[in-house]
Amino acid sequence: MNFFDWQYTWEIFPLMMQASIKTIYITLTSGYVIALVLGLFLAMARRSGLPLAGIPGDRG
Repeated sequence: MNFFDWQYTWEIFPLMMQASIKTIYITLTSGYVIALVLGLFLAMARRSGLPLAGIPGDRG
């Protein structure tokens, strides 16, 4: 007995592929933007001259 409807699976397959491509694109784009903003914040904190502000961007 087969409980899985393969016909429906093949009907929605193109839509699922489009959705997965959009999901990957949005994930990569938002990750890049978050890293850019966080890196800029850490660089500015390090250059600010405040002792505690530079700790997150310190190399050790």
